[in-house]
Amino acid sequence: MNESAIKESNQARAQLLREQNPFIMANEVVYELMLADIVSCKLKPGEALREEQCAELYGCSRSTIRKVFDRLVDEDWLDRSESHRIRIRKLSMENHMETMEFRMAIEPAAARLAARCRTREELHEIEQSAMQCDTTDIHQLYIGDLKFHRAVMIACKNRYFINAYKMIDLHMSRAKLFTSVDFEDVCKECFQEHLQIYQAIKERDGAAAYKLARQHIKMMLDAKV
Repeated sequence: MNESAIKESNQARAQLLREQNPFIMANEVVYELMLADIVSCKLKPGEALREEQCAELYGCSRSTIRKVFDRLVDEDWLDRSESHRIRIRKLSMENHMETMEFRMAIEPAAARLAARCRTREELHEIEQSAMQCDTTDIHQLYIGDLKFHRAVMIACKNRYFINAYKMIDLHMSRAKLFTSVDFEDVCKECFQEHLQIYQAIKERDGAAAYKLARQHIKMMLDAKV
């Protein structure tokens, strides 16, 4: 996509954000657009960013871009060198493993709460996302896996867990480019474990949901996916 097409696309995306929230600030619009481009890897890991070019592409001032850069650096999406050059933070196995260890700490407890608190509609969403993982298409499996774990987290109804999970949710989406090839080795196991967790939540068996969710995260941690 050439620069003119990128600017046109960004204008349309910005307009959509303003229609959704007429009170949104200019720097928040640019932040949302740039973050989405980082997560989707339209802005590639390791890519250098220049203030003037980003201001042109995102239709804003350089001062706005500096504010957005500062925020994204603080949130670990960008790196700033000693010479103040900005780059997209690279994907690393170390960061991925830290994310998985964080999930190990909260997801089993969320599954236990979901077994107790879930509604019929939330259970249906968990089931649908689990069934989406019955595939050999690695991309579809990864999407289904993300949807399944989000659905369980929502069903737990604990806002602290949900907010904590949101911190890593976008990092997990971006990490699919780092781990999606490895996902092929565990696709059938992943589907079966999702079904077992779903069944435990359906039966309101919190102890089983906790145990199965912990085993599932450990399997992915050991497989590095």
